[in-house]
Amino acid sequence: MRSIMRKLRDKPLAREITLVLLVKLFLIFGLWYAFFSHPIDRELTDRRVSAVILSRDETAKPARSASSSPPPLTIFQRER
Repeated sequence: MRSIMRKLRDKPLAREITLVLLVKLFLIFGLWYAFFSHPIDRELTDRRVSAVILSRDETAKPARSASSSPPPLTIFQRER
């Protein structure tokens, strides 16, 4: 263990690479913990997810209400 520490102390490039790898490992663990460690719904199965993704039913898509504003004009459209 002392030989590894001595090598890192003597070589700044090795120290910098080790530090960067440790930071990346910490960030990857943080992302995993934030997004994948706690399931949102225990009743959510692969069959339910595939049913929602593959459904062609109009009720699965969010409906626009009549009171919603029209889509914004693009530069190719003119106001009438």
